[in-house]
Amino acid sequence: MISRNELAAALLFASLDDSRYALTGIQIETGISKPTIIATDGRKLAVIETQAEQPKESFSQVNALLKPSVAKLLIHMSKAVGDKLFPWILLESEDMKSLRATFEGTSSYLWMNSGAFFETEFPEWRKCVPSKTTHRKGITDLGINANLMSDFAKAAKILGSETGIIQMNLVGTEKLLEIAIPGVENFYGLLAQTKLNTEIDYQPSFVFMNDFKPVEQEKEELNDA
Repeated sequence: MISRNELAAALLFASLDDSRYALTGIQIETGISKPTIIATDGRKLAVIETQAEQPKESFSQVNALLKPSVAKLLIHMSKAVGDKLFPWILLESEDMKSLRATFEGTSSYLWMNSGAFFETEFPEWRKCVPSKTTHRKGITDLGINANLMSDFAKAAKILGSETGIIQMNLVGTEKLLEIAIPGVENFYGLLAQTKLNTEIDYQPSFVFMNDFKPVEQEKEELNDA
């Protein structure tokens, strides 16, 4: 059982490059207690543990790579038959080819004999996740692609963040950004940094119009006096 908001947030992190079709999909893994939704385009990664209530009965729940077109269809159908958040979506598959999607509390369902999943393996995403013992530090000079970063902000909104704030750690020597959304504890994100332009001028000349002086320069002049 998953929610459409979690699917919608995951889609932000999937690739749009059809030549890398495995990365365009949404990986759904049945965890010990709850399913986990994973998506990556090779530069950014999102891992979302569903907050949907799980059925007590034993179902053949999905553990496969869902096609993006099917994920979008499930989101659309859930919106059509439900409200802002509900219904939860129960995904079942006995052979990882057919798909039955039931929208909890409604008489609506989607049945597909085939074509719902990619018949390929999703990358071993856990190998990208840094160890908890890896050194972390605050961010100083770091190149970040604003378009990629905006996807994390959008995901925060979709997943119910009240502030829209995201927090970042710079991890180890690989220059990966580990991203968390305060108040959304079921989300984990990674972002690879963009190549840094070391020649960029952080304080262009127009900043110093009208005799403006940086704080450091004012301190130096006071000390000299």
